[in-house]
Amino acid sequence: MNALTVDVEDWFHVCGLAREPVVAPAEWRLRANVDKLLTLFAEQQVRATFFVLGWVAENVPGLVRQIALAGHEIASHGYSHRLVVQLDPPRFRDEIRRTGDILERQSGTRPVGYRAPQWSLSLETPWPFDILYEEGYRYDSSCTPLHFIGNPRGRRTPYRLKTAAGSLWEIPPMVTPSLLGNLPTGGGWGLRLFPRRVIENTIRDGGDLSASARF
Repeated sequence: MNALTVDVEDWFHVCGLAREPVVAPAEWRLRANVDKLLTLFAEQQVRATFFVLGWVAENVPGLVRQIALAGHEIASHGYSHRLVVQLDPPRFRDEIRRTGDILERQSGTRPVGYRAPQWSLSLETPWPFDILYEEGYRYDSSCTPLHFIGNPRGRRTPYRLKTAAGSLWEIPPMVTPSLLGNLPTGGGWGLRLFPRRVIENTIRDGGDLSASARF
């Protein structure tokens, strides 16, 4: 079993640029890319989880509804694409609650899944997981077993994560073990840079149960 996920954000979110004052709507690539993905997924008869930024949902009318009507799960990617480490608990709670309200209003279903922008959530900082559970989320997909942005000794398959508030599922992104350590084959850069054979072998071997794409 493999899970396919998409982070619904534009290139300027990843680059950390300011939003509307810097990048005009004509330069946004997100809508066209999501349309391509939805067509591809329909042709291949697969369903995915789309982690949507609240800001994107507000500024691209009809996008969330389009994804949901195609049969895909709508989950939260936070609101502003600010790293969790840049937020204090009140601001983090406000971001995920605000995004949950937006996604529920547009899709008809309250999201239960969350992924932190740029994998900026780890077990070394436990308080966000408590807030996620308290706000109705039941799984997280942020803790990546990689150097620099995660814990290279972290688990590579889904597991239960106990918090002071309750229990969440943690679903790590796909990585490929190697002599050099875990390789980020399941993320956006990995899908672009690693040979297709390496990615296909990892998926087929079943050692990791999730894969992600970023557009």
